[in-house]
Amino acid sequence: MPYLLYSNKLGIWNIAKLTLFLQPKDLLMKSVIAISVCLISIVLLGSCVKPKEPVAKICPETPITIKTTDTLILENCSEYAEEVRWELPDGAFSEQNKIAFWNTTPGVYTVILKVRNNDYANFYIAEGKITVEAP
Repeated sequence: MPYLLYSNKLGIWNIAKLTLFLQPKDLLMKSVIAISVCLISIVLLGSCVKPKEPVAKICPETPITIKTTDTLILENCSEYAEEVRWELPDGAFSEQNKIAFWNTTPGVYTVILKVRNNDYANFYIAEGKITVEAP
């Protein structure tokens, strides 16, 4: 007896027996219906793959060293991220995919990239260390 896997509007999965009202002599039709049910189940199950977790990544890779006269462009190279939040050393925030970083005071600075998507509530974090040196 073939079964059908389906989801209701609340996302609850159910299994139902399919009752076929066919004559016993109609084996070809039963086979076609059974194969169709199997294919539909595979399609439904294939669409229930768990979403991938975001992976936070800063480009170019850090640590990196620049001069006080340089401007460094940092880019969000994260995977599976829908929301982006940069935290800059001066306390400023940005939600852009690319940011410019510069500092006229030599030192080591940390830039934080936080990402997430609609399937995961927590932020995934990448930290970038930037050393600024005098020219």
